[in-house]
Amino acid sequence: MSTVAIIGGGISGLGIAAAAAKHGHQVILLERDRCGAGTSANSLRIIHGGFRYLQSLNLIRVVHSIRAQAELLAAYPDLIVALPCMLPLSERGLHSYSSLRVAGALYRATQYLASGRAAPVGVFTPAQVTVAAPEFAPHMPHGALHWTDGLLLDPAELVQREIARATTQGARIREGCCVTAVERVGVQWRVNYLTDDGAESAEADFVVNAAGPWINYKITKNFVELPDFAGMQWCLAFNVVVRRSLSSKWALGLRSRQGRLFFAVPRKLPDGQMGTAIGTGYLALEDGQSTPEVPSHELAAFIAQFNSVHAEASLVEGELVAVESGFLPIRRMTEKGPILFGAQRIRQKRGYIEVLSTKYTTYRNQADRVVSYIF
Repeated sequence: MSTVAIIGGGISGLGIAAAAAKHGHQVILLERDRCGAGTSANSLRIIHGGFRYLQSLNLIRVVHSIRAQAELLAAYPDLIVALPCMLPLSERGLHSYSSLRVAGALYRATQYLASGRAAPVGVFTPAQVTVAAPEFAPHMPHGALHWTDGLLLDPAELVQREIARATTQGARIREGCCVTAVERVGVQWRVNYLTDDGAESAEADFVVNAAGPWINYKITKNFVELPDFAGMQWCLAFNVVVRRSLSSKWALGLRSRQGRLFFAVPRKLPDGQMGTAIGTGYLALEDGQSTPEVPSHELAAFIAQFNSVHAEASLVEGELVAVESGFLPIRRMTEKGPILFGAQRIRQKRGYIEVLSTKYTTYRNQADRVVSYIF
């Protein structure tokens, strides 16, 4: 079996560590801060089932998402619960009642064939919306699409479960380790890193770089033509958590006239009360920006934009409980916002593997793919 050094202790790196250790490899994971403390801790916590990929008829991706979602639900039934979601229908076009009724039927059939189960997916008439979620009825004069995704209750607990899954298989997880260089030494790799105790190094047959936005940081030496994502662009993505429960059951999607999608998700607050997490805002990165801080004027603008599509909410900045932010890979930034990268990417050459991850849902599937490169 091989020795594997993993850079980055987000949910992707932890999933890879657990999968590699399970296959008998000797694993060391190096995280510069605390595992799961970055972008992995700051999301809307939705475990997607791939329904939205139907609009591009990407059935392969739909099936992959369905299976990945089912795997997570089976692995962590106490951490991931059903999340009913609702999105207003249009009077005509692709988002109309008749079109999405067909899409819902297709998704149910695909879900059953892919995972052996079929969660509720379909369309509500305006009258049915009034019965199911009367608080949303004013926003849904043409009815609503409804479906069920998964909601991750506690990202920090999921991180601890993945750490335990990895360490019980023999993986070493080291936090507070800043990687300074990855060098090719003969047929192996040497990973140099700094800790509070000084400089250390680890020898490995394979190196997996799962450092997220820091994947672009040039730490490789003595090797040319490495696979890299140096040309990848990134944006700052953020959600706001407010002390207002818009619905205790349903997640609500609303579009502005400019096509901007807001998604409001029920969120249990630290004091036990119910609030709402609203996302997602996107900002271009400032030159040299290395921390995901959101300017106060951008937060105010985001809340105002949400109020423009959900006037009854009338949220104010004083209700703000938390801002959750992180970096996401994008294809490019436009006037209307970013074109998100969307899908995971894995590149490998001579034992140096780079992983670009974008979804919670598929981190285990991604880990299995990475391990297939390790021998």
